[in-house]
Amino acid sequence: MTDVKPLLSMAEPLARALEIIRANMQRDSAPLQHVLVVAPRGGGKTTFLRALSHTIAADPGLSARGAVALVGALEVGTAGPDHYIDRLAAAFDGGSVQTALDFGRFDEASWTAAVDRLEKARTKAAKSRWRLGVLLIDAFDDALKRGFAPKDVQSRLRRLLQSHPGVMLIGAVNSSDVQRDYDERLFQSFLEIDLPQITPADVARLAGPKRGGRIAAIVIEFIGGSLKRTQIMLDALTREPELPATALVTRLVAHEASGFEALLADLPIRQRRVLDALLVGGEPNRPTGLAELLGTTQADIADAVSLLGAARI
Repeated sequence: MTDVKPLLSMAEPLARALEIIRANMQRDSAPLQHVLVVAPRGGGKTTFLRALSHTIAADPGLSARGAVALVGALEVGTAGPDHYIDRLAAAFDGGSVQTALDFGRFDEASWTAAVDRLEKARTKAAKSRWRLGVLLIDAFDDALKRGFAPKDVQSRLRRLLQSHPGVMLIGAVNSSDVQRDYDERLFQSFLEIDLPQITPADVARLAGPKRGGRIAAIVIEFIGGSLKRTQIMLDALTREPELPATALVTRLVAHEASGFEALLADLPIRQRRVLDALLVGGEPNRPTGLAELLGTTQADIADAVSLLGAARI
């Protein structure tokens, strides 16, 4: 399968994020500058965070002074906030960490222990140079409704971000409204980077004047400007230029269903059972409940969740 050329360039927001990371690397005191990456669902946030992670790892100047950990949306739904910190500690020492499940079962002591592990790993890796830990959290707005929902937990995160000189957080959210929906003190040092969004004019330009008008409303109203789904529609029109709008929607649904089925076909039965349990309620459930539902242990589910994340599900 060949890679599809992006509809819109992410070069400008990527350059802006890297500029902020480099500026943080020059600082030796807190608070650092933290970032919210803003785009609606399907707007390229996950792709952007992966590209940012890969860019940092591939740049000798950045990788020599910084470690990066990417927490995916699936982990946000099943892992506790202290797990995010352990992920960053593992990035510093080059190790790995098993998904720590059940975001409802941790306290001040476990959080403090995780931060201590992070600082020890960072100090060991730093040698003679100060190093920056960049924590990328996909679906950060979901994390605020789950693991970071309690006020005391938000307070722990706030203290970390305002006082730690070596931790930078970049969170992906669907809307900048998240800054008004939660305690603003948590976000007082966050900058927003808006990802480019597809518009009716873009659709007309890409699909041509004859076809663009027919799908522009679908792209904006039905699929919310999703770059990925817009590309699917444009590809369908390339093959069948006279497809009506209703048929385009049908093709889109069929395409996504077949793609998901293909992912499932290669999954071992254990991962499929966990994924099925996650989808039944419409959102990830508490890991303790999943373990009981599937008649297994939390450790077994943790392993399955890690493998699902590795498969980019």
